[in-house]
Amino acid sequence: MDDPLFEKEFVAATYDESNRTLFGKTISLTSAEKQILLENQKYYHEYDEMMKQEGNHYDARNLYSRSWIQTMNLILGSVVIGVLIYQQK
Repeated sequence: MDDPLFEKEFVAATYDESNRTLFGKTISLTSAEKQILLENQKYYHEYDEMMKQEGNHYDARNLYSRSWIQTMNLILGSVVIGVLIYQQK
């Protein structure tokens, strides 16, 4: 199948409305097909933004948990050093 509408990716990601090209080929569309492509393009951009936000969420969650682990390590290390200093006196 050479029809670009059957691709497994977002078709509208490569659609250029100003040049009317899709996958580098000039195409002619009916108004219904154009609306479908423009809607698909809108969904592509929304999905892309959601994926970026999800990545930022995972990064923030990992940073939060890592900072708490570092805080606990610092507290534990301070207690151990304090006990060792107290025992040497």
